[in-house]
Amino acid sequence: AERGANLLRTNQTRRNARAVVEELNTGMQGNGLFSPQTTASHVEGAVWRLALAREEDAEGEVANTLRDPLTTPRMEQEDERRYREGLSIASALIAARAAIRQETGKEPPWAETMLLVKKRAHLAAYEKALREMGVPFVSDKRGGLLESLEVSDLIALLNFLITPGDDLALAQVLKSPMGGASDGDLIALARGEGSWWRRLQAMQDRPHLERITRLLRDWLRAAPQLPVHDLLDLILHQGQLPERYAEAAPAAMRGQAVGNIEAFLELSLALDAGRYPSLPKFIAALHALRRGDSGDAPDEANVEAAFDAVRILTIHSAKGLEAEIVVLLDANHSEAAREDVGILCDWPLDRDGPTHFSAFGRKSERGIARSHLFNEEERLKAQEDWNLLYVAVTRAKRMLIVSGVAGTRGADEEGIVAGSWYDRLRHLPPHEMEQADGAGAQALADIFSMALFDPPALPPEAAPAPLRQSDEIDEGVLLHGLMERITHSGQSGQWPAVLPGTEAIARWLVCTREQAGIVRAQAAAILGQAALARFFDPAQYRAAHNEFELAHDGQFLRLDRFVRFDGEAWILDYKRQLLPGERADYRRQLAQYREAVQTLYPDLSVKTALILADGSLLENV
Repeated sequence: AERGANLLRTNQTRRNARAVVEELNTGMQGNGLFSPQTTASHVEGAVWRLALAREEDAEGEVANTLRDPLTTPRMEQEDERRYREGLSIASALIAARAAIRQETGKEPPWAETMLLVKKRAHLAAYEKALREMGVPFVSDKRGGLLESLEVSDLIALLNFLITPGDDLALAQVLKSPMGGASDGDLIALARGEGSWWRRLQAMQDRPHLERITRLLRDWLRAAPQLPVHDLLDLILHQGQLPERYAEAAPAAMRGQAVGNIEAFLELSLALDAGRYPSLPKFIAALHALRRGDSGDAPDEANVEAAFDAVRILTIHSAKGLEAEIVVLLDANHSEAAREDVGILCDWPLDRDGPTHFSAFGRKSERGIARSHLFNEEERLKAQEDWNLLYVAVTRAKRMLIVSGVAGTRGADEEGIVAGSWYDRLRHLPPHEMEQADGAGAQALADIFSMALFDPPALPPEAAPAPLRQSDEIDEGVLLHGLMERITHSGQSGQWPAVLPGTEAIARWLVCTREQAGIVRAQAAAILGQAALARFFDPAQYRAAHNEFELAHDGQFLRLDRFVRFDGEAWILDYKRQLLPGERADYRRQLAQYREAVQTLYPDLSVKTALILADGSLLENV
């Protein structure tokens, strides 16, 4: 205009309802750059100002009673107030959708609702409230993948695979959808001596835990041999984790839970280009991400397009978007955070470089020479606050809901903070609304469906045969573990294999000294047999593999030891002892192994044998 150009201004919108535009014009009156808006929309719309949330108990009195720590989790004061604001918002959304349905005859989808915040500091409290009220949502929370419940369970599982004596990690795995254990199961495990893992393997009166026990035993064997990504892929497949977590999660959060599991699997391959061959290094990398800045931590899975859900966004990320219903959260605290340290830079648009550049500290230490620059910064911040309010309000096509929590410092007797966005709309009468009950919220969750992933119920698994004797089972598992470790060292050129002391074996296998002594004697008997030396001495065979895995006829087979010579191959299976009634079963098992290996090595003569704990070699059983 100063240079003679025609200045054209368009102050009409086609997006916002009339009520929204009217309240926008009223709320923006203190902004000197704002011109009143008009709208071409024929929708009347509505603007609701909800009562400020306060820290109150269920009866409406200030909460000052003692908390039962066994039934009620602790919440910080700020989170408590935001949580109550979230409950109020959830009720308002249910009422708003009902009002729109009454007006138009059609209820808007959940995705036509946006919850806008200036910062993400209190998202967890809002999410907790929405989750309890059965409102499906997708959050803009950054860096939250490692804190999500399903990923926390997976990390606990990996910790257990590193340290089987970690009882707390095992308890989390058992209580998760992976294990399906009840509180009574955990209480039973807590009684007794030794590690929980030993007690779990010895349990015979809880057949529903046999499945997870068998899986954990297999995963413990696979953990030292597979890269982290392959191990997780095996765990997700064998444990049916996506299906089980999808069944356990509320319908509103099903897509997020499955997406987070897949995102964690991707992280194991993407983290430092997947160069984490061992679990301890991978877990150390995850701990470093947790301790670092939240901006560096991996985000939760983005499943916004996957199902119908409320979107929780920052106002900046909502630019260019719109929705039937828009909620301004925490509108009573819209002042930007104070900056106690930073850089002050004055760079006019018509200059090639800055006219001022300096560092600053706390306000009391800045002096007066730069006061005019700081005042200009404050003016620009105030204008940016007006601009942000304009962006937030104009996202609403039909209905705008404004909420907040009661202020303390600088607030009036009603708890309203002067100059806040809530204060700019205080001329609106508070919207009276009934609190939605739990039954209504549960009904919402029950009728909610998701097209992306809605799995059928998992078929019940056949209960395995009861264990014969837990001591014998323990000894057999420990003997397998010791032989695998000792004979692996033999493949590196050490022969005769050196057996460590009982104390070292007890630490290796996480067992008692008595058990370690028993399996050490059994391993010594096997390795001391001259007739068996050809199976363990690297100088006498072409190749040898422990826990040799292969697929055959749709089945997954695992051979205790596979040894290849010139012209022949041997399949060896370790057994503590051979009872007369077991011979036929073992014969069928070894025949299946032989058939599978023969398809891989058709030119070799494949033989089978059992190696007993006393050093006996039983060929062809």
